[in-house]
Amino acid sequence: MSATDDPSILVDAPTLSEVQSAIKKLKLGRSPGGDSIAPEMVKLAPMSATFALHDLFGKLWTSGHVPSEWKEGIITSLYKGKGPKSDCSSYRPISLLSVPGKVFTHVLLARIDPLLTRKPCYRKGYCAMRPITYQVL
Repeated sequence: MSATDDPSILVDAPTLSEVQSAIKKLKLGRSPGGDSIAPEMVKLAPMSATFALHDLFGKLWTSGHVPSEWKEGIITSLYKGKGPKSDCSSYRPISLLSVPGKVFTHVLLARIDPLLTRKPCYRKGYCAMRPITYQVL
């Protein structure tokens, strides 16, 4: 059985409402990725950003190629706010990712996640509607 045999699995390009929902999930106040697009630029211009990203995602969906920049992150260290600044353990690593790439990932995750909850959870870590102790046991 292929994905196209199951009507609950969406194989068409992302819809405008899927893109809108994904944009709403962006967190403000985060640093931009290598493309210098901040979450505020997308989230605070919802209609123009939604239409632009929807058009872009449709083209990506048809071509089957995702920009390589969306697969890369800038890893940097961030001071935790405690401890001596000269001590490496006073810092934590963060990865700065492309905001359009994050939106596209949210769209994909919204499609995939319901499929994962229909079957036993094979992902490591947190699974929706499962107690955290499930993974420990």
